[in-house]
Amino acid sequence: MELQKAYNFLSPNWYPRMGAPLFPLDAPLVLVVEDDESNRELFVQALTFAGYRVWPHRTAAEALASVRSTPPDLVIADLALPGMDGGQLCRLLRDEPSTAGVPLLVVTGWPLSGATRAQLPRTLISLLMKPFTPERLVSRSRRLIAAARARRVDRARARAQRLARRTGTRQ
Repeated sequence: MELQKAYNFLSPNWYPRMGAPLFPLDAPLVLVVEDDESNRELFVQALTFAGYRVWPHRTAAEALASVRSTPPDLVIADLALPGMDGGQLCRLLRDEPSTAGVPLLVVTGWPLSGATRAQLPRTLISLLMKPFTPERLVSRSRRLIAAARARRVDRARARAQRLARRTGTRQ
């Protein structure tokens, strides 16, 4: 019961009532797209306790509308969603310039054969099979966000070096 009280206090629904964000605004933003309410709440709870800002959505259409205004640091999507599935969502996110570099983690409870895995979009960065522990979800999320940030730093460093060569300055 104490854990439930703590979760109620830490849930994303807390900040609109209190008027202040729970985590620093530079904490990574994770967009969760899961149609099953209990799974969505489990994801939100695990990621919130790990220090992430979490933006939960029930459908891919809701998620697409949200990412256009604020690109997240990671998208976690169920493969089987009503309407547009997780694979279609991944393709659309990769086609959108503002989200092309965002890591994608797709979760599924469906057993996938080799042929089915081959049909998954190549835009998919990581696949996590249900059931999994909250620790595994958080660990995979940390790894994907860290790798994406490292790639951004490397690209920025390469751009700076190219600019320095063109202008003849040293770094």
